[in-house]
Amino acid sequence: MLAGDFFYARASSIVVEDGNLEIVESYARTIREMAEGELLQLERSFDVAMTEAHYYDVIERKSATLLSTCCEIGSLLGGVTRGERNRIREYGRQLGLAFQLRDDCLDYDSEFESLGKQPFADLREGKITLPLILTLKRCRVGEREHVASVLKNAARLADEHGGMAPTEAPDLDFASVAELVSRYRGLVDTARRAEDHVAKALEAIAPFPDGHAKSALEAAAEFSVARDR
Repeated sequence: MLAGDFFYARASSIVVEDGNLEIVESYARTIREMAEGELLQLERSFDVAMTEAHYYDVIERKSATLLSTCCEIGSLLGGVTRGERNRIREYGRQLGLAFQLRDDCLDYDSEFESLGKQPFADLREGKITLPLILTLKRCRVGEREHVASVLKNAARLADEHGGMAPTEAPDLDFASVAELVSRYRGLVDTARRAEDHVAKALEAIAPFPDGHAKSALEAAAEFSVARDR
């Protein structure tokens, strides 16, 4: 937390020192939207009634906003045209959506050793992401009730342990939830949507001339869905 506070303060200082009011405005707007996204996510924690629309609203305000702003600020500093700036911003937005969708798959699909974080971290924090949302729309009533029961227990334990349910808890059968997500194609279809966003990101920068910068952007987009951590 302290490291995060330091980097946030340092970034704010750099933005102000640069003196570009468009960058200052973009930076301030992004911080506000990301905070709003976090609040929207907390609003529906551990809630099996979470909708796709609400989920996309959250990731648009968090991951998509962050990366689109980073790309937009880079284009401002590079002195590109308004049309080019819009294309680069859209590239960042699509990249952010793809990156988040892949990240949400990894919470169900990776072993701890490769993922680099504790398994089912999103579930233990009450984050209802697209793989589970798709599964809850497709599974049987009894299976949906089982997921709701697991999340109810997780919510209780999260309250007792400072916001996140412990990794080892006998009444938290996250493995069964992960099995349902796999069986009902929650992972496969989320990954497919991530690929769709990558395609849109590449389409946004397609008119730019070939070169090292464009190749780097293309590689970043492709990595966002190929990564395993």
